[in-house]
Order: sequence, then structure tokens, then C-alpha cells
Amino acid sequence: MRRLLVRYGLAMTSVVVVAFLIPLGMLARSLAAERGLASGRQDAQSVAVFAGGKAEDLVMLGADEARLEAAVLSANTGPRRTTVFLPDGSSVGAPAERSSSVELAALGRALTATTDGGAEVLLPVGGTAGVAVVRTFVPQSELSDGVLRSWIVLGVVGAVLLTGTALAGDRIATRLSRSVRDLALVADRLGAGDLTARVVPSGPPEVTSVGLV
Repeated sequence: MRRLLVRYGLAMTSVVVVAFLIPLGMLARSLAAERGLASGRQDAQSVAVFAGGKAEDLVMLGADEARLEAAVLSANTGPRRTTVFLPDGSSVGAPAERSSSVELAALGRALTATTDGGAEVLLPVGGTAGVAVVRTFVPQSELSDGVLRSWIVLGVVGAVLLTGTALAGDRIATRLSRSVRDLALVADRLGAGDLTARVVPSGPPEVTSVGLV
């Protein structure tokens, strides 16, 4: 009986842990990915300001070209990598393949796409010379930054809950089983003809009421 009660308590607590902690872990992963993509969008937008000027005056404005290269260089100081694909087919910034996602963005649609090793944020910039596409690659390590730590914390919380349930359940089950055992011993003595047998009522109200009868 004691083991059964402890197991029942652990089963119920496990259901609660699964129902609450796993969704929290999934939320932490989603927030980490969104945080990484937001940083990628910020990089792309900071470069897009200069990409627009270069797209409009690709040959005439060498100063704009220098500013674009400087902006891309500044954006590429961290783990993210930004590339600008120009209307004439050339590119500025980190080496990257002109993928189908880049071609789609060149039609004037900003988007985020999954790629090998992470995700890419694509931002089109229109001009008289055509559409330039700013691509910022966000590595998977940044998209999942802090997720492992969150899962570890949630795992520790779950272990603490299960341990607390086991200890509390064992204590309650021990008290209940002792009361029932004492009642059963007295019942056996009465059944054997010992009318002097008495039990001190203890435990839950249901067990106590039987002892008072």
C-alpha cells in the first residue's frame, strides 16, 4: 500500500511536470530563435540604408560604395554574416551563394529562410538600377543560445518536484499504513476472542471513524 501511494503521487506529479515544463522549454527555444532573427534583421536594416544608394548609382557614386562596404564590414564583426547581392550580379560582404531564397527576395519580398547551419534574413532594397538584396546569415548557435541552459534549469525544477513528491508521499503513506496496520491487528485480536483489544484512533478521518466503532 505504501509503495502504491508513492507511485501514484509520482505519476500525478510527472503528468504536471510534462504538462508545464515541456511547453516552457519549447517557449524558451522559440524566444531564443526569435531573438537571433531580430538581431539579424537589425544588421540587415543597418546595411540596407547604404545598399539603396549603391543600387541607384552603382557606377557614379564611389563614395556610396565605400560607405556600403564599411557598413557591411561593421555588421560582420559578430557571429552573423551579412552579404549584399547587387542588381548587376556582384556582391559585397561575406561570401555567400545566390540561393533561390535570394532570387525570391529580389522580386521585392522580404523573408526569412532556413538554410544549412542556421537561417538567413533577406531584405530587398529597390532602386533605379534594380533590386539589391541584403542577406544576413544567423548561425544555429545564436538561434539556440541559452536553450540548453533553460532545459537544464527546467530539468532541475522537475527533479526537485519529483523528489519532494516522493518524500511527502512516503511520509503520508507511512502514517496511513501504520494506522491501517494497527486497526487490522486489533481486528484480528477481536476476531480471536480478545474483547479487551483496543485501538488508539489515528490517521485520516475515514480510518479514525472505523477505530471509534
